[in-house]
Amino acid sequence: MSISRIPPPLSPSSPEPEPQPGNRAKTIATRLPPEEMKAVEATAKAAGKSCSEWLRDAAIAHLNRPVRSRKPMPNPTPLAEVLALRSVVVNLSRAEQNQASVAE
Repeated sequence: MSISRIPPPLSPSSPEPEPQPGNRAKTIATRLPPEEMKAVEATAKAAGKSCSEWLRDAAIAHLNRPVRSRKPMPNPTPLAEVLALRSVVVNLSRAEQNQASVAE
């Protein structure tokens, strides 16, 4: 597993004060493969934070990122209309060829 999945260290000076541990109501447990855990530990150490602090900050930073919007699906109606028109032209052409061969 590459380290590229791990976000870069968060800035040490955050504009919002860190909430006190007593104010936290929930605990989230997760399991990581050994190579990802080593990468998290190294990145947290480089940022001067514990793993839990760094992971918490990374999760909150991820929540606060701008959301990328998906491109809307193209409208299928114009394509369906073109294909229907093509079918009409092909059928009319075949009918004309059949009429010409019957007339001969």
